[in-house]
Amino acid sequence: MSGTPDFSAQSGDVSLAPQVARFAELKPFPKAFLDSYLPAHEKENYRIIGAGVFEDPAARPVIKGLHGFSLGMIKCEPGKGAALHSHPTAEVFMPLNGSMMVLYGEDGSHEIEIKQWDVASVPVGLMRGFRNPNDFPVLMLGLVTDKEPGKDRVTWHPSVIEEARRRGVRVDDDGNLLPAVPLGA
Repeated sequence: MSGTPDFSAQSGDVSLAPQVARFAELKPFPKAFLDSYLPAHEKENYRIIGAGVFEDPAARPVIKGLHGFSLGMIKCEPGKGAALHSHPTAEVFMPLNGSMMVLYGEDGSHEIEIKQWDVASVPVGLMRGFRNPNDFPVLMLGLVTDKEPGKDRVTWHPSVIEEARRRGVRVDDDGNLLPAVPLGA
C-alpha cells in the first residue's frame, strides 16, 4: 500500500525498543538539591528522564538520551517540600496521591493548592516552591523543559542560601553546593 510506512525492518532492532523506568527499581536521591540539606525541605527526588536541574552529579536519569524535557518524581513527607527557587525552564507539577501547595512569587507569599492529578505549570523565571499539607507522604510528578541539557541551573532565593550557610552547608554565593572539606584540612 503506497504511503504507508514500512516498520518491518526496524522490528528486530532493540535499540529502538522503549526504555522503561520501573518505579520499584528507582533509586531516590535525598540530597539532590541545596534545600534538601534543610530540615523543612528534606525530600526524596527520583530522576527518570533528562538532564534536568539536579545539583547532585550522582543523580543520573534511568532513561537515557535527549528528550527535550526532564521528568522526575518527588516524595515529600508531611509539611516538607521544596524551598523557593527559580530556573530558566518551565516546571510542571502533578501530585499523584494527595494534594500539594505550590508557593510562588518573589517571596513565596502566593500559594495555590493542587489536588491529586491536578496539574500546575509554573512559568520560566518565577520563584516557586511546594509543600505537602497532608498528614501522609505525597508523591508528585515533576517535569521541566531542557533548554540547555545539563546546564540549566537552579537559582535559590537568598533566604535559602543564608539558611544553608547557618546550618553549615558549604555553598557559594550563587547557591551551588561546594565539596565538603576533609577533617583536618
